Amino acid sequence: MRFPGVTPPAGELAQRTSLLSGAPAWFSQSSYGGMTLQLTFDTVWRQLPNSQTAYSDYNVDFNAQRAYVQDAVNVANAAIDFSQYDLVYVVAPSNASSIPNSPSFIANVGWGAWADGVELRHGATFGQDLSHWGYKVLNHETGHVFGLPDLYSYAADQHQAAGGWDLMGLISGPAPDLLAWHKWKLGWLADNQIVCQAGSGSTTATLTPLGASGGTKALVVRTGERDAVVVENRQVSQLDVSSSCFQPGVLVYQVTTKVGGGGIPPGSNTPVPGGPRPIRVADRLPNSTIAGCDARAAELANATLTAVNHAVTVAGVTVRVTEHSGSNRSVQVTVP
Repeated sequence: MRFPGVTPPAGELAQRTSLLSGAPAWFSQSSYGGMTLQLTFDTVWRQLPNSQTAYSDYNVDFNAQRAYVQDAVNVANAAIDFSQYDLVYVVAPSNASSIPNSPSFIANVGWGAWADGVELRHGATFGQDLSHWGYKVLNHETGHVFGLPDLYSYAADQHQAAGGWDLMGLISGPAPDLLAWHKWKLGWLADNQIVCQAGSGSTTATLTPLGASGGTKALVVRTGERDAVVVENRQVSQLDVSSSCFQPGVLVYQVTTKVGGGGIPPGSNTPVPGGPRPIRVADRLPNSTIAGCDARAAELANATLTAVNHAVTVAGVTVRVTEHSGSNRSVQVTVP
């Protein structure tokens, strides 16, 4: 979409179309072929009725974002049959300075945009940061549509909980494939691919790499009414970056549903400093970073258990690696 008085840079429509075209393959790989996203791109910039400043609160005010989406749908409606689509993505040119970032668009029933007899309740509005994050910002924001939370904190400890181990945290991180917990929630992993333990005792499992299809993908220990510890095997997949900033091994993390995205507790707009986060990775080597890595991911880049007998204890659960067999990793969890 273009705005009055703003001429998109020459060739940028084709560039943005090409850039976003990488998102479907990412979902297909992460879901083991279980999810298909089909994108249809408009062929021209369509001019909105209002200046970009009229929509500048779109990222903090739902009503402003809703108006933005509705106006975009209105001006494109003559060329697009919106009854054929489940999601709507609104793309601004890179020189639209009042549209800096790319929040998801999630509307309750009756509060979406309307066209062709259907209500459009889901999608995203892409801004200038599309040029920085690339197509994976579409995967991230669509993850919110599917119900996944932001794993980075809205407080000062922005990436200290999850680092670069999931796309819902640091989009540009070295290991952006979704965690096993998220894949299980989305139905991309079957229940029989998860080993569960509730209560005291020991459980063992052989975990196949998360990025490859088939096999057991996680061992989950319930530690409370809304809390768990998850163990998974992270080897470099097609979605990850093979570098010293990705340490293949067993990743252990805590999960809680007591807070929402960004660490926001119910009834609040502000995360508690140092408080619970939706995902908190257990760090085998706390206060130890890997030189040369993105500072936002460096602290947790070496969090994994990389050798036999490496162990970590979190929330009373001790996880120990017992065997390497090719790329598979056997683990034992013990709860007193």
